[in-house]
Amino acid sequence: AVVSTQSTGEKITPEDLERGFPVSFNEYIDYITSFSNPEEMNEHWIPASVLCRPCHVEYDMLGHFEEQKREGEYLLEYLKIQDFVPKKFFREASTKSQDEALRLLKTLPFSQRKILSQLYRDDAVLFGYNMTQFLDVPLPSWDRSLRTGR
Repeated sequence: AVVSTQSTGEKITPEDLERGFPVSFNEYIDYITSFSNPEEMNEHWIPASVLCRPCHVEYDMLGHFEEQKREGEYLLEYLKIQDFVPKKFFREASTKSQDEALRLLKTLPFSQRKILSQLYRDDAVLFGYNMTQFLDVPLPSWDRSLRTGR
């Protein structure tokens, strides 16, 4: 299980919660990549292409986490509900978090980065993300052609 201390019966402290139930990043990635069927994954790490079914649902808007402030404010105005939501509801995405994610991903063995690349490949293609930037795993040429149109 991801939360190793829960299975041993040790008391989890508030500090443990701050650090993620002391689960290391490698333990977390081991857990995510252990699923043989992505549909069995928790909604927080299941590929968005599986959770949201973008090929089966006609969405009016798809947003990116990195653009949540701009896109969220636009959506509130579009729906004419901006007066009902606090002005500081949406925040700018932190480049510090993105840098930390990149640093952690680069600590993983190539084999694990490749599994992650395959698991989230459809998300990258559908939502315009460059997986090589985060995983340092070149995508097959047919994936690159979908993104670049070549």
